[in-house]
Amino acid sequence: MGLSAVECTQMRLAVLGHSTQAIVAAAWASMAANGAVTLVGDFASNEPLPTTAVYHQNVTPCRIDRVQAGDPIDADAFIVVAPRDEALALTRQYSAAMRNRPCAYAPGGFGLLQAVSELLDIRDDDPISLCQLPGFPVTGSVEGTRVTVRAVKRQFPVGPLDERLGEAICSVFRRWFPDLVQSTLSVTTLSNTNNLLHPPILMLNAVRSETGQPYHFYRDGVSPAVSRVIHAVDDERTAVLKRLGQDTPASLVQWFTLFYEDFSLTGETIGELVTALPTFAAVPGPTTLDHRFVTEDVTYGLAPIEALAHRVGVETPVLTSLVTTLSVVCGADLRAHAKDLVDVSGLTDLG
Repeated sequence: MGLSAVECTQMRLAVLGHSTQAIVAAAWASMAANGAVTLVGDFASNEPLPTTAVYHQNVTPCRIDRVQAGDPIDADAFIVVAPRDEALALTRQYSAAMRNRPCAYAPGGFGLLQAVSELLDIRDDDPISLCQLPGFPVTGSVEGTRVTVRAVKRQFPVGPLDERLGEAICSVFRRWFPDLVQSTLSVTTLSNTNNLLHPPILMLNAVRSETGQPYHFYRDGVSPAVSRVIHAVDDERTAVLKRLGQDTPASLVQWFTLFYEDFSLTGETIGELVTALPTFAAVPGPTTLDHRFVTEDVTYGLAPIEALAHRVGVETPVLTSLVTTLSVVCGADLRAHAKDLVDVSGLTDLG
């Protein structure tokens, strides 16, 4: 089917993922397209099915057909809203249904689409209708049959595996996520805001998390000093993007201001923006260091950025210190996969 599906008037989207954010994405997609969406994941048999979605106090019906992971599905397009390992497992499980269909991954990451391409057995003469986003397009919560959408990321970039198909892929997924904009694989791979925020905040609050102290991650955990570390890491990230050919890469502050324009954020530092964002107010800090803020955001985020930076001749003293220190603190080699991920990403070809 590939991108010829753009011509269809009634397309069915399947949202794959086990988390709350996959449910939120399905509800938003149903609202935006005014149609039914298939949600695939591991759900309790007695878990209620969402029937309404709320955004800015507006209540809208949503139509979600829930499918237990492993059961057969048929859809015209797929979006996988899941961490890397879960995303690959779901892709492996549904490879026959997903092959040659437009597929989006939220979040994407280093070498993810290349790994997906292998799982789907995409050949050179097949349409490569794969793309990734630098995070979740929408976030929110689920309470019974109601989904509350707390934030919609505006002008959210889409990075296609084949840049020649970028606009066509965007056109497909804008049916359900209207705020998507065409971008590149290098931008979406290096611009996951979670990768840049979570590790510095967790590192500088490690004692709180390791001892199980309750704290609000983006409120109690962010101080001017933490903000300065985040900015230093972000400066090194943008230096890599410049080396890869991005003349004026967006900073983390610019991404936040852009993504969360609905909240009219003001502030000059990332700390000021994060602490002012209402949707972040109640997020709890981790009660362990063995957390996705490290296992996902460092292993598949910061560590490969560091490896890529060194490959293209950009120094990263702060980022390197952060990855090294977190590796010691967490008792793990967080760089174990970094070089391999850079090798398969294709990004060094742009440098």
